[in-house]
Amino acid sequence: MQAVVKTRPGVGIEVMDMPVPKIKPNECLIEVEACGICGTDIKIYKWSESKANRPGKAISFPVILGHEAAGVVVEVGPEVKNFKPGDRVVSDTHGGCGFCYWCRSGFFNLCSEKANAVLGEMANGAFAKYCAIPFFTLYKIPKSVSFEEAAVLEPLGVALRGFETLVRFNPGDTVAVLGCGPIGLLDAMVAKAGGAVKVFVIGRTRNAKRLELARQLGFTVINSDERPARDVIFEATDGLGVDVVFDATSLGDPGSAIKLLNATGQMVMTALPEGKVTFDGADFKGEKIITHDTGRLPTTYRRVIELVASGQIDVKPLITHRFGVEQAELAFQTLMRSEGMKALIVP
Repeated sequence: MQAVVKTRPGVGIEVMDMPVPKIKPNECLIEVEACGICGTDIKIYKWSESKANRPGKAISFPVILGHEAAGVVVEVGPEVKNFKPGDRVVSDTHGGCGFCYWCRSGFFNLCSEKANAVLGEMANGAFAKYCAIPFFTLYKIPKSVSFEEAAVLEPLGVALRGFETLVRFNPGDTVAVLGCGPIGLLDAMVAKAGGAVKVFVIGRTRNAKRLELARQLGFTVINSDERPARDVIFEATDGLGVDVVFDATSLGDPGSAIKLLNATGQMVMTALPEGKVTFDGADFKGEKIITHDTGRLPTTYRRVIELVASGQIDVKPLITHRFGVEQAELAFQTLMRSEGMKALIVP
């Protein structure tokens, strides 16, 4: 089968023939119907500093990329009891080991052993026709959720996990989102579905098409190249600031985000910065709360499946491009030019 493979350190990917995977006793063989291209995949393509100098176990070579996978179970290992061939499923990137301190505390997303099997990095991923995935990272999806929609559930889970980490969020709150990429707009969608009375989406002129999509989705758009976001937000909130800010920029400079908060506001970093995080110029007066969300819990996945299945969140407008495996280079180049929003590999 053809697959999108990272064969060595450095910039780039290769499309090459790889064997259909043989499953382990606790795995399912999935026929992949769609797999989203994530910002992490872009970092691996560029071989950014965060990947080149990753602590712990290094990325395996060669490895098939892709972790936002949706498809159909075609084979199950002897230890698999809760899935059968024909089941429609979506996958998380990794599951908890069940034994470490964090797993036994209920934080499977913080599992200290997860680096042993991160899909698309330490284990072969889903930019291919078939992928072997442990059963404990799979979730069944109803027929009302398409495979393309399911391929966006993993990043939607990142956005929802940000709300799960909040100490408080109430209907009627005001929300600002820094960044208008997929995670940023998903943050905005979850905020709107949760009852936020006003959602600001902040971007720059180079993101004009993405900002226009945000506008079409009903959010208040701020182009920070045209006017400081703080001025717009404080004017719209009678000088108070917003209740919640989501920083989805991965710039590592939350100081500017904190300036948008009211005195009891909360900020969630929903994107991992490349380097150090600095708080230069941040205003900490009041009782502000700052946190960061990591991955998803099994309960997060249950919620995002229900949100999409019920129609409370519609992820379809975010899916702007579809590429075959053989078009992977074009797909990555398209996203690196910030064209479109969410691109899928459809084997």
